[in-house]
Amino acid sequence: MSTQTALEPVDLSKYTFAPACERCDNPATVIAQGCADKQPVLMCEACLDRGLEVISLFIHMWQRLNKRVFVCGDCYRPILSLDTHLEVRRLT
Repeated sequence: MSTQTALEPVDLSKYTFAPACERCDNPATVIAQGCADKQPVLMCEACLDRGLEVISLFIHMWQRLNKRVFVCGDCYRPILSLDTHLEVRRLT
C-alpha cells in the first residue's frame, strides 16, 4: 500500500506574485535592512521615503540637542550618512 499521493503539475505562469509592503497594502518596490534590523523589510517607495525622513529628523534633532555626532548602537560607527547603516535594494 503506497502512502504517496500523485500530484498533477500546475501551470503558474499566468499568475503574478507581487510582494506587498509590510507597512501598507501597496506593492513592495524595495527591500531594506538597517544595522539594528534583525531581518530585511519589504517596502513601497512611499514608506521608504517616510522612514528615511523620520530617521534623518531623529538623528538631526539628537545631534542638535547633544552637540555631538550620533553613534550607532549596533555597529558603533558614527552616523554621518545613512548609506553606511542602511542597505536598500530594488526588487526586480
